[in-house]
Amino acid sequence: MILNVWTVTAFFLAGVGFVLAIAMAVAGARALAAAGDRERASDRAHLLGLIVATLALVRALAWPHFYWLLESYVPALATEGVMCAYGVTRVQPELVLALQWAKPAVLVLLGGWFVLAVVDRRSDTPTFRRLRLFSSVPLALLAMGECALEAAWLASDKLDHEVSCCTQLADLVTGRVSQNVSPLALAGLDAPWKTFTAYFVLGGAVVAAARALARPPASGGAPPSALARVAVALLALAFLVVAQWAWLDAVAPRVLGLPYHHCLYEVVTRAPMMGVAALATIFGGVAPALAAALSFARGATPEAAAVIADAVRRIERAAAVALAASLLIVVVHVA
Repeated sequence: MILNVWTVTAFFLAGVGFVLAIAMAVAGARALAAAGDRERASDRAHLLGLIVATLALVRALAWPHFYWLLESYVPALATEGVMCAYGVTRVQPELVLALQWAKPAVLVLLGGWFVLAVVDRRSDTPTFRRLRLFSSVPLALLAMGECALEAAWLASDKLDHEVSCCTQLADLVTGRVSQNVSPLALAGLDAPWKTFTAYFVLGGAVVAAARALARPPASGGAPPSALARVAVALLALAFLVVAQWAWLDAVAPRVLGLPYHHCLYEVVTRAPMMGVAALATIFGGVAPALAAALSFARGATPEAAAVIADAVRRIERAAAVALAASLLIVVVHVA
């Protein structure tokens, strides 16, 4: 184990998150058990909401902190061949990969849970109350697992591991994007200008589509169908995949000023606004899926249905703004 201030802070955040996840599981189970008593159920549901919000805040802090932690391990692992944060991720790569998926997944699910709680509070009839109560315990267990996974990686031995650099030999020989780096190269996007074109065109299409769906229907006009929202959600998820590899292949080398250095981690640690762009990209790519799922819900009353429809449009509007902001930040940094 490498012990420094970043490790201690990570252990602290993981421990607090683990305790809050236990409290969330207990509060969710007690709220579900008291479902027959309206007053007690309301009090416990309110407590559950506070716990979920606090847990989401703690894990939201732990996510960017994890990448600063990777950067802090570079000097300690330099003797093992590590030259950047990417090299640190090559130490027990399966565990690090699981962590990098688990952290945003937990945050997205906690955020979705909280959105449903907000919709219920604004409605005369809580459409999603039972769903939130039933899902609170599994979601708490998932958050506990993510915290335990991080603690296990922090405590593991990181020395005596062979690591590889993110720069590939084919980059140095051909001066092009290596096919070992990205599947986009296999699809024909084997030059930075092609990658940038695909990234900005697809991102702009998602922004335009989400903005169009977010407009209130004209007087007497029909609102967009749920299937249209599913199509936009799929487009946004496809953009997330392209954005990941576009940042790896073209954005990172351009921002860092190192043509053959494909390290996403140093982009977000050395250029803080690129970290904001990364968060905005992830939110903008995932939010349309939440809006699409929410659009299939039918409120128990007309007022509840109107609240749900308004929440869907707000989520889509926020997704369009976030994606547009992320694209603008990237343009500023690569121009």
